[in-house]
Amino acid sequence: MTTSLTPPPLFLGFELSDKMANLYRALSDEKRALFVGSDARLLQERGVDNALYLGKPFPPFADHSSLKGAAENILTLLEKLFPEETFSKDSLTLFVTKP
Repeated sequence: MTTSLTPPPLFLGFELSDKMANLYRALSDEKRALFVGSDARLLQERGVDNALYLGKPFPPFADHSSLKGAAENILTLLEKLFPEETFSKDSLTLFVTKP
């Protein structure tokens, strides 16, 4: 008997510091909805080990160009959401999520 194993999806995101998490929670629902939601063009939230991440999910076999383009998009959205902060690609984390 052959079993087909599907690898879990990936998530590329930025871990919010305590300060940024507090700023994020203080945003109005209207402003948050402009940048975070289930729409693929927006950021999504992920909680990992008591940390809050904002980023984007990916299929298990995402290619480099998809991740690179998404990294730029994530940084752009974060800069609009937190205009007083500075972000870099080095601050993004790619991890495997539970399906």
